[in-house]
Amino acid sequence: MTTSSIEWCDETWNPTVGCSRVSAGCDNCYAVQMSARLEGMAEADTRNGAKKSRKSDYAGLTVLNNKGDRHFNGVVRCLPDRLGDPIKITGNKHIFVNSMSDLFHEQVPFDYVDQVMHTIEKCPQHEFKVLTKRPDRMQEYFQSRCHPAKNLWLGTSAEDQKAWDERVPVLVKCSAAVRFVSVEPMLGGINLREHLTDWNRLESIRYTRDGEDQSRCDRCGGDGGIEYDECYELQPEGFPTEPNHLVSCLDCNGTGIHPWWRTRVREHRLIDQVIIGGESGPGARPCAIEWIRDAIEQCKSAGVPVFVKQIGSNPYLNGVPLEGIKGKGGDMNTWPNDIRVRQWPKGRKP
Repeated sequence: MTTSSIEWCDETWNPTVGCSRVSAGCDNCYAVQMSARLEGMAEADTRNGAKKSRKSDYAGLTVLNNKGDRHFNGVVRCLPDRLGDPIKITGNKHIFVNSMSDLFHEQVPFDYVDQVMHTIEKCPQHEFKVLTKRPDRMQEYFQSRCHPAKNLWLGTSAEDQKAWDERVPVLVKCSAAVRFVSVEPMLGGINLREHLTDWNRLESIRYTRDGEDQSRCDRCGGDGGIEYDECYELQPEGFPTEPNHLVSCLDCNGTGIHPWWRTRVREHRLIDQVIIGGESGPGARPCAIEWIRDAIEQCKSAGVPVFVKQIGSNPYLNGVPLEGIKGKGGDMNTWPNDIRVRQWPKGRKP
């Protein structure tokens, strides 16, 4: 287990290591570079006569291609000696499962995933977050083996429109206490709307009370959606931060949307949180603030909590590089005010 600097978790737990490329979101993967670094450290320890450590688990996982770029080579290792790690952690933690691998990689046997799930069930005090680029295999597992534990979040990564359209519909078929999507690295603008909530069902019930359109604000008549219904947020100065407070029409900023409709939108949510992040590190690809801003607005209108993790090392605004950004772009004080948003599903804030 490792204490994490990732903004949406407290600890990382890697019962497997190693992976292989799936899509463009895998390029510049931090886990590749970290695996190579840990392998080098293990080799140095061996030369210096140091005791063998877990760093040696990362040996032989990466390779350089003809262009000199480093990638995972497809070797995946299951590490049973790490299965009991979360049991030793005190307190109530948000734990990212497999930050250095993918639990639902094709080379991870379902029998081993069973053991991971057993540990999760034995630790109800913690929240476990599984993030995969292979939601089809995750769906297959839970359909054939077990039901997700109440303290297990299931998520998928979607770096662009193609990945969103392919992976998120599979994720929403998985029954889970919390379903989340990580849009990181964000490589383009994405139409999130279709899979955030069950719009077809909402359309069929919007006129069922008193024959009036309950989705429209009775103050201005607008259909500006719902502002942060029952979620926690970190907003620019001057905005309330307590839960259950901001429930309003986005068009007039009034509270004219009928409470019955707000409840229906929440009940029909398909995704419980969207995490957004620009790419960081050497060779980071651009991330436009406009893409982030548009994603936030789409989540607002669907009543889905959104968490902007970072804007990346190479952010742009109006086609011009954004100045004053250091490291991975995680300092909210350097962002435009309207994208300083970090929300959690109700009752799930660390």
